[in-house]
Amino acid sequence: MAKIDHDFFENVLVYKALTDEIYLASIVDYVKPIFFKDKDIKLIFEIIKDFFNRRNTCPTNTEIKSHLISKELKDSYRKTVEKFKTGDFTPMTRVVDCCNALVDRKITAITGRNFSVVYDRWDDDGLEAQLLGQPDMYKLRRAGNDL
Repeated sequence: MAKIDHDFFENVLVYKALTDEIYLASIVDYVKPIFFKDKDIKLIFEIIKDFFNRRNTCPTNTEIKSHLISKELKDSYRKTVEKFKTGDFTPMTRVVDCCNALVDRKITAITGRNFSVVYDRWDDDGLEAQLLGQPDMYKLRRAGNDL
């Protein structure tokens, strides 16, 4: 079975962490900043997680801004907020198209692989041959891994 789009999931996870205290409380002990591929989201999540661990509540925008002590953090916050405002995410229809394409093809070689709707060639007609020829293709990936 195909995996979810990790890029989209990162956006949703941070958005929910900023807007839903119960959700944040349920994930804060399990989600690690190293899990994030997007550098900007990773930096903002570190602030959210640290704040929650110290105060047991979601930070407000003002509280987050008080932790933006470097240009890098300020830029990351600006980019993350801009994504939320513009809805600059992969459309859900594209995510569904990816899932359907992978499931409909009945390719057994997709098992144990993580597909990115944005970056991977899931709609390539030669996908099965590529996966069979490259056993590590689309396996575990994290930030800094250029597969």
